[in-house]
Amino acid sequence: MAAAGTQLSTVRASSSDVYVGGQFVVTEASLARNVTDITITESGTVDATTYLNNIRLYYDLDTSAPYDCASESYSGAESTFGATDTNGFSGANGVSSFSDSVSITPTQALCLYPVMDVLKDAADGATIELEISNPAGDLLVTGGVVAKPNEVVALDGTTTIVDSDLTQTHYHWRNDNGLETTATSRTSGNQDTPLSSVLQEVPVRLRFGVSNEGSTTSVPTTFRLEYAPTTETCDLATGWVDVGATDDDWNLYDSTFLVNGLDTTDIANGSGGVDNENSVFLSSNGGQRDTTSETGALTLATNNWVELEYAIVASTTASEGTSYCFRLTDQGETLGAYNNYPRTTVAADVRVAATGTQVASVGVGAKDFHIGGAFTIKENTSSRNVTSITIGETGTADGTSDISSTTLYYDLDTSAPYDCASESYNGAESTFGTHSLSLLLIMARQHLLIQWAYPPLLLCVST
Repeated sequence: MAAAGTQLSTVRASSSDVYVGGQFVVTEASLARNVTDITITESGTVDATTYLNNIRLYYDLDTSAPYDCASESYSGAESTFGATDTNGFSGANGVSSFSDSVSITPTQALCLYPVMDVLKDAADGATIELEISNPAGDLLVTGGVVAKPNEVVALDGTTTIVDSDLTQTHYHWRNDNGLETTATSRTSGNQDTPLSSVLQEVPVRLRFGVSNEGSTTSVPTTFRLEYAPTTETCDLATGWVDVGATDDDWNLYDSTFLVNGLDTTDIANGSGGVDNENSVFLSSNGGQRDTTSETGALTLATNNWVELEYAIVASTTASEGTSYCFRLTDQGETLGAYNNYPRTTVAADVRVAATGTQVASVGVGAKDFHIGGAFTIKENTSSRNVTSITIGETGTADGTSDISSTTLYYDLDTSAPYDCASESYNGAESTFGTHSLSLLLIMARQHLLIQWAYPPLLLCVST
């Protein structure tokens, strides 16, 4: 048993039928016999059980003197020794075993070529190193003899896995109110900020940054915009949908301000751009998209980043209150990494919510008692006036006879994100309207244990 040749210096992740290079050579010195079993070992830094698969040994028979396989080379048309190992190596540094029966003689040597698939998620920079660790036990032949030498037989060289590692780095929500260079930020000039609410049938723009964070040039990549509804974090979302595939919750919007297929430029963050995570902007990119969800095939060198901008709209089938995540893929195949996912929630023009918690109890006879918590009213589209509010009490207290002089106090929250989180009741607020003598509708969710009390409630209106 011997090794000849040298392994490839590099191989790209997501490569199939990779001949790693080199060959294992089995020669016979005296008689004819059959090789029945061969076990090879992988000892590099790659997790060989997870990221290497479909391990095969192809072989030639060298019948030309000096019968050392120097005259043979891999072409891909050779026979396989045994069956393909479809489970990968047995461990991170593991073995792969093959059984067959191939004759060797003093004038016929066996030349073995290792071939395998390197899977997409193999780590950039991981290494592959192949050997036959113990020829006496890892190479079995007929005739009762033991293979030599009594030492490791390793292919020369190391194969390093390289990957472009395309990464969705940043995003920025924008208004559909100008050209690619003049439209404004929807999130006050802040990238990677979820959009708290978006209306059905009102278009928005979504800009992405993608950078090649790997060690080699990317394969041509067709970027596609996809969305998924979720109640969890975006990395756990499932059921991703191509925005351009059908008329569903989210669709492309044929914007007056974008021309589908024109290039994007490197714009400032303040107006809706994103941080530059590499050194050279890929300027020929066709990255303005408003009628098709997929770009042309883009190739990013190791120093490239690109920015892509989509005009999209939530349709009437998008449910109010539902949160959606967005991502780019290579026509459905995930990118190497996602540092940030855009997210937004479909909301009505005016949204009412509750924040904070009611106090647990209050004594009989309490006056000017703040019951705790607040109702928030937020306008999502334009300006309007709140003219009438009705609240209700659903606990065991008699809302007509046991509670009186109900008052709504209010603050106006004019600080982003305009959700009243920055406001609190102090008793000096203005009142909304006049005192009410009873509570009528259903809003509260906690029993109120008071009689003849005067509980002021806090109303915070976001503007």
